[in-house]
This record gives sequence, C-alpha cells and structure tokens, in this order.
Amino acid sequence: MRSWTMKSVVFCLLIISSYSGWAQTSQGRAKALLEEAKGYMAKEDYRAADKKFRQILSLNEVVPTEALYFFAFTLEKNHQLQSSRNFLNKYTDLTGKSGEYFNEAKMLQNRLDVLAREIEACEYCDNDGFRLITCSQCDGSGHIDDKCPLCHGFGEITCHKCLGEGVQISKNQFGDNVYKTCDVCAGKGKETCTQCHGEKHVVQDCPRCNGLGRSGSDLLCNHKEHFIIPSMTQIKN
Repeated sequence: MRSWTMKSVVFCLLIISSYSGWAQTSQGRAKALLEEAKGYMAKEDYRAADKKFRQILSLNEVVPTEALYFFAFTLEKNHQLQSSRNFLNKYTDLTGKSGEYFNEAKMLQNRLDVLAREIEACEYCDNDGFRLITCSQCDGSGHIDDKCPLCHGFGEITCHKCLGEGVQISKNQFGDNVYKTCDVCAGKGKETCTQCHGEKHVVQDCPRCNGLGRSGSDLLCNHKEHFIIPSMTQIKN
C-alpha cells in the first residue's frame, strides 16, 4: 500500500512539473512575441506588429498587461479605432494610475477622443474613419433585384392546402373517401408564390452594404465632401 502511494505521489509530481514547464514555456512564448511586436513598432511596421499581437492572443494564456497598451497603440496606427479603444480600456481597468504606461495611455485616449469626434461629425466615413464609397454590388441603390429565394424564380410554389396533389380528400358519412378538386390551386398542385406574388424575382437589401448604398474602403477619409478615389480601390470585407 505504501509503495503504491509513493508511486502516485511521484506521478503527481511529474504531472505538476510538466504543467509548470508548459506554462513557463507558454509565458515565455508570449513575452518573446511581445518583444518581436515592439521591434516592429520601433520600425513603424504596425501591420507586422499587429500579427504578432494576434499570435499572443491565440496562445489562450494570460496576456502580459503591457501588451494591452502596445496592442491598443498598434491598432490606432492601423486605424482600427474601436478595437484600439477596447484594448486601451482593458489596460487602464487593470492597471489604473499605477500602470507603467499610464501617461502614454492617457495621451492615446486623448487622440482617440479627437478622432472619434471628427468621425462622428463626418457623414462620409465609417466608425474607424475609412471612406465610404458607392457599393459596387448595388451601384449605390442599396437594393438588388434577384431571383425569388422561395420559388427559385418559377413564380409558383407547392400548394399549401393539397400539398401538390391537386385534390382534397375527405370522408363521407359512410367512411368512404371523397375526392374534390383543390379550391386553392384548381387542381394544378401549385399556387402563386407568396413571397414574390408570381413576379419570379424580389427586390431586397444589398447583402454587401446592408441597404446603405455605400460600403467601406481601405482609404482614410479626409472628412470632406470632395475626395479623389484612386482607380484601384480595395474594398474592405
């Protein structure tokens, strides 16, 4: 019995040791990625830094507190302003005035507030300050004329009353089946589509712009009505 107990203890110690080593390795990986991200930030390569921060988040481990501030800073530089504010708020919530980057965080908060006011007053850009341009799918109408999704463009659907049989079956007083031509479809087994009313197509909100007629681009807005759009514009998904 004593021998079995000692084996169990040894086994548990091995498990704990393995877990501790794994945790330290994971934390070390997060710190290494953070240093790589800061290196890219020093080079002002914020796209590459963004990728490193996302790798840190993918570790599913506790994120180093300072990484929250640096990620917020990087997101601001990449004009992902809403996300930047979220990470900055998380950093200040966790560290308060004792945070190592408290002053820098306050300056970042002020910049985000200024940008937010500019964006809120502008009718030409989205919430991150990217220019809204005419939707390429609906040509700015906000709507598309498409094949009816219910009848698939046939204008008719299976009769709801006779279920396509064309006849209605009932019982008489003797229990015999009585067949009667369906009074809804007149025996055809089909009725006019209830969604397109036989038109075979429907007008609905454009799925790309959600009916707004405009969609986001990768172009930073100048908050002015006149804006020169390059010939090659990359639409944001």
